Amino acid sequence: MGIVSVVAVYFVVWWLMLMVVLPWGVRRDDAPEVGNDAGAPVNPMIPKKLFWNSVLTAVVTAVIYVLASHNLMSLETWFHTPENWYLKEQMPDK
Repeated sequence: MGIVSVVAVYFVVWWLMLMVVLPWGVRRDDAPEVGNDAGAPVNPMIPKKLFWNSVLTAVVTAVIYVLASHNLMSLETWFHTPENWYLKEQMPDK
């Protein structure tokens, strides 16, 4: 797994983990001011969430890197497809 692949995996996992981390610790305002949305968080803590998101993403990316570098995470090891399986359906039986 090259550096470009690691950066691509980190980028994708970062955005996925952001959707997991954003709801953490959200508390609604019980008495919102006029004009404010009732579901808006009192203190969204965005910088703190971005930091923890980056840390968790680094851990997940490291796990993916180790699994991929030891061939524990590949289609060949999971599905055991024979070589040229896609050609066997197109060949007539003799």
